Amino acid sequence: MILFRKRAGESHSELAYRTLRENIMQIQMEPGSIINEIQLAEEMKISRTPVHEAVGRLREERLIEVIPRRQSRVALLDVSYINEGFFMRCTMEPAVLRAAAGNLSASQVSELRQNLEHQKRILDGTAGEPLLNFFIYDDEFHKSIYLAANKKNIYDSVSRVISHMDWIRYLVTALGGYDEGHISFQNHQEIFNMLLFGVPAAFPLEQFIHDHMVGFRRYLPRLMEEYPHYFHM
Repeated sequence: MILFRKRAGESHSELAYRTLRENIMQIQMEPGSIINEIQLAEEMKISRTPVHEAVGRLREERLIEVIPRRQSRVALLDVSYINEGFFMRCTMEPAVLRAAAGNLSASQVSELRQNLEHQKRILDGTAGEPLLNFFIYDDEFHKSIYLAANKKNIYDSVSRVISHMDWIRYLVTALGGYDEGHISFQNHQEIFNMLLFGVPAAFPLEQFIHDHMVGFRRYLPRLMEEYPHYFHM
């Protein structure tokens, strides 16, 4: 299990949620594995209550599910959830990006620029972090767009729907050996420029966002063939 340091101002519940979610996403807790809240609390050196709260949040995101005898387990990947998340992001993000474009504060610009610099360091190997951490900064980059557009509640709703789509990105990289990170990073640079200077009137933003999201989904049939025990059939 990957353990994370507690961030400044972060509650034990938030730490437990972040830790469990990243371990699920990075396949340290495999799809279908049983959740033992007492053991998890001991590993994280916190009480059981914040772990239980984190498990509840992850159930809402459909990353953890209840099985008979009131046990919980890491969910199996579901293609219908993956497609639903893809539809949600392709529908919402062009509108959110347009709302944020040209309206960023100096601190938001600085935060996004630092995020991009860190993405680059992870990809070129100078950050001293595993490649999978790229997606942590990828997620924060997209979250920042919603916040810049003053759409936090929409982001919270979207994040509950797109969890299985996000999961595929990690699975592709952790198990499939594919590398889509550099393409994603180039797209993020283009998005950053649009946030700074606005979206050109003739720019096909909806198609651009679709193409940005679809890269990992093309590997889905192969992953389902190679790792059928990870998927709900």
